[in-house]
Amino acid sequence: MNDSLQPERSLARRFGPLCALLLVVAALHGAWMAAEPAPTYFEDEPHYSQFAHEDALSGRTSLLPGRLRFDQRPELISRLWAQFVPEMDGSTLTREKVRYDPHLQRRARWVHLPLLLATIVLVFLHARTLGAAPARALGAAALFGLFPWFAFYAHTLWAEVPHAFCVGIAFLCVLRTLRGGARWPLLVAGLALGMALLFKGTMNAFVPVIAAFVGLAPLVQRPEDPWRQRILFGASCAALLFVGTYAVIGPQLLANQEAGHGWRLAGNRWKNLEMGVKLQPRELQTDSERQDRADLHQLYMLAGETYEVREAAAEERLRAHVQETGLATVLAGQARKLTALVFRVPSFFERALTERWGDPAPPWLRALRWPGRVLWTVLVLGGLVGALATFRRSPGHLLLALFVGYYLTAALTIPYKVRFLMPLVPVLAVFTAELPSLWPRRERPTSA
Repeated sequence: MNDSLQPERSLARRFGPLCALLLVVAALHGAWMAAEPAPTYFEDEPHYSQFAHEDALSGRTSLLPGRLRFDQRPELISRLWAQFVPEMDGSTLTREKVRYDPHLQRRARWVHLPLLLATIVLVFLHARTLGAAPARALGAAALFGLFPWFAFYAHTLWAEVPHAFCVGIAFLCVLRTLRGGARWPLLVAGLALGMALLFKGTMNAFVPVIAAFVGLAPLVQRPEDPWRQRILFGASCAALLFVGTYAVIGPQLLANQEAGHGWRLAGNRWKNLEMGVKLQPRELQTDSERQDRADLHQLYMLAGETYEVREAAAEERLRAHVQETGLATVLAGQARKLTALVFRVPSFFERALTERWGDPAPPWLRALRWPGRVLWTVLVLGGLVGALATFRRSPGHLLLALFVGYYLTAALTIPYKVRFLMPLVPVLAVFTAELPSLWPRRERPTSA
């Protein structure tokens, strides 16, 4: 009888703490939903709400790639919310109703919360796949799941949560293959990366890095195999990743090309780069700098009727600005702005305390301000130290460290909003949880 109960006890010991964490996080979000005052959309949430209503009213509700509209950002998240727009008479709609429909926010979190809980599990599995002890893996999951800045996005229209879930699926499949597993999960990784790109464009430049990594890793990891076999295995790994990715984004790229937008998923690349180089982080802008931002936006819009013309003009202006200012001066300014973005700029959660829930927000929400700021500092500093100290441990550690480096480079180019840094949080949590392993363990003296 004891032998028959052993597997159940082992299973409870392995996953019981993680299940308890998930219950705590779910309960906290349930309390959040019950006690939260009526929210007010801010930043570009009204944009998502407007597109969702327009798509629903015109019958464009397909979620299939190739049928999404072309916009300044990937549009899958707006099309997702279009599924939840209630039936209504279009003639009775006002601009206020279309752009600030609270119905969508209430529905959105029922999509986001399961995905957030699943992403917590993925962070735990990432750490375990990298070889972390169960306690450290649970610590990584807790750092991510209890971080107020990221938890905030489960109650908004932004795409941070589904994007993190898709990237988490992709990283887990890649890490398992790098650890010596089968190569077929890389097809799933590619499908997940394709979905992530349709939610947010932040992984665009990193997909080739992942493909190159999984393609070259077998050359080092399989020394017992002949070179020809290693090369073929690596090439098949990279091909599986690309096939999965382009099976998702290919139809949309083709549709955008046929519509005259070129082979791209969104149309705001050079606008974002121009803002990131010429402007201060948004929350630190003075009144005159906010006017500069408005002038720059108007200059962008007046350049032409289409994204292609406007983007070409933005690229020309930015190149001229960098040439006139000097690359070294621009980079120094970008580094200063990125430092301010990381350590000084208020997060969207902190802004929401006044802009979303009124001024002041309820005391229980305001009480999360300092824990959130402390956890963010721990994640940034601990994650960077952990990445630098452990990237040689395994190919998986190296890949995630490269992701941190890639993302900080991208943020250096566009140090504009703290929200842009949120995709780093799950990986920083994994590396921060590695810190206890850096201290040597003292061996207990044994008795004779």
